[in-house]
Amino acid sequence: MYVFYGAVIVAIVLVPLGFYVASTTGDHHWVNRFGAAIVAAEATLLVLDYFRRTRFAKIKTLESDSSIKEAVEHEIESAERVLVFMIAVVMFVGQMLHGFGDLIYSLIFCH
Repeated sequence: MYVFYGAVIVAIVLVPLGFYVASTTGDHHWVNRFGAAIVAAEATLLVLDYFRRTRFAKIKTLESDSSIKEAVEHEIESAERVLVFMIAVVMFVGQMLHGFGDLIYSLIFCH
């Protein structure tokens, strides 16, 4: 779950920071750059999650009690579904900012 929280925190920090830098510098393209940074950070978190899942797979092979093994497998699958969904959503937001951040900034703040 730490990777999940990390993914959300990265987006929460980088989105307003991108808008802040854009407004202080007067260059709306900073929103695009921070959107790209979100996507890069989320990709890094996916790699970290891959290594976490690899460790869990090793743990599952060591368990001998089938009830414990089933509980661990269920917990892992549930956490993976939530994590993958949230990272996909955050990567989508980051990619939209990467592609359209300057336009979004102009629509919101330049009227």
